[in-house]
Amino acid sequence: VISDDEYAALAAQEGATIITGKVVVNNDEQLAILANVKMIGSDLSIYGGTSISFPALENVSGRVELKNIMDVDGAATSTIVFDALKSVGGDFLSEENPGLMSIDAPELVLIYERLSITDNVDALESLTLPSLDIVGAIEINNESFKEYGPGALTTIELSQTNVSSNVDVMFSGYMGDFTLGNIGGDIYLYDCKFSSFGATNIELHNLTIYQCYEMSVLNFDNLVKIDGNLELNQNSGDRYPATVDGELSLSGFDNLEEITGYVLISGNNFGEEMIGFNALTKVSSGSNYYDDNIVVQSNNSHASIEIFNGLVNSGNINIIMVGETKLFDSFQKLEQAKNIYLDVRRESEYSFATWSEDWVSDQCVVKGFDVLTSAWEINIKAKTITGFDAFNSYADEFGNVKITLPVEDALAETQVLATNVYMCSLKPHFDLLDPTNTEVFTDPISGMNTSVAEGLSYVYSATECGN
Repeated sequence: VISDDEYAALAAQEGATIITGKVVVNNDEQLAILANVKMIGSDLSIYGGTSISFPALENVSGRVELKNIMDVDGAATSTIVFDALKSVGGDFLSEENPGLMSIDAPELVLIYERLSITDNVDALESLTLPSLDIVGAIEINNESFKEYGPGALTTIELSQTNVSSNVDVMFSGYMGDFTLGNIGGDIYLYDCKFSSFGATNIELHNLTIYQCYEMSVLNFDNLVKIDGNLELNQNSGDRYPATVDGELSLSGFDNLEEITGYVLISGNNFGEEMIGFNALTKVSSGSNYYDDNIVVQSNNSHASIEIFNGLVNSGNINIIMVGETKLFDSFQKLEQAKNIYLDVRRESEYSFATWSEDWVSDQCVVKGFDVLTSAWEINIKAKTITGFDAFNSYADEFGNVKITLPVEDALAETQVLATNVYMCSLKPHFDLLDPTNTEVFTDPISGMNTSVAEGLSYVYSATECGN
């Protein structure tokens, strides 16, 4: 049913409820003729109308397409309600609809292919599918055309929907909970205002949450394994403008045991304490921007950082750990590693991301790596720490240990390692360094040159560490 003649023929068949072929809707008059239709055997394409309603339609065997529903004098005036729709055999698409304000399908249970809501300018405010149980994939891109960032979509109702493939949500202005059921593919969230997000998975593929500044709760209580990568990246409103700066909690990963790819945790606000991933026992080889397995850097300052304390896998694991804290106590069970870069320092007035603007810590104690016996290289950027009790089992005679102070830092004169702090656990390896060596190496975080042996005289003394 596409042409005017076909609509006239349908209207002449009083009581017709089944259309075996494709249906195209362009106006309210055509919608009125479809009021009693219960089943469409192919695609349903809607290109016009104002109060668009399908009171009887229960099944569309093909796809549902909403496109080019135009505004009236610059204002969105159209709404779509599928009162009885239960299943869609193809995609459910809404794109390029400057006149569409809302989509409501309260009885819809199944979308066999994609739910795709994209390029709806700044009109679409509400997507309500409260009964949706299964969908092939979710793709929502609601970028504002008026200004960079989330558009008008502030209501999304999907109640623990199971997703067969990927979930990609970008620029969502909805500020509530967005918890799905089991997700069969990757998850990618970008610039979304969700306060919480989660899924019921026991095993999950790649998980990326990027620039979601209001996010505070991650609900992955059943999750045991991520068969891929984990990225929590730049989700802090301390660094980027946000309506509400969510303090992200890692407690939703308390049962996570294995990640087969890499871990990147950067630019987030975790509040006073960064505690998490302590049931995680294995992180496998993976490649990211730095070709490292675990990168934790540029997050806000903390009273304590206690992470990865259950990690035991050994071998080719590379760790970059940069943080400002009063207490660092992490990686307690890690036995072997490839390379470790550790830059832990106390908070200062020059920091850009704090959980208390007027807090300047007078202490920074470094613990952890309690049972580590072997690593190719340990690079400790020892600046401003006031206590050190780490690497107490390290015994790799072939390992390369570097203790450095960043001489290029303008604050180095006032933020040096305290003269009463000694790294006695690493004393047997200090003879690998020549205090007169002027060699420089490139810092993997800042990209700046750093002296190998600068400040070496602070790291041990014969009296404190024994002869």
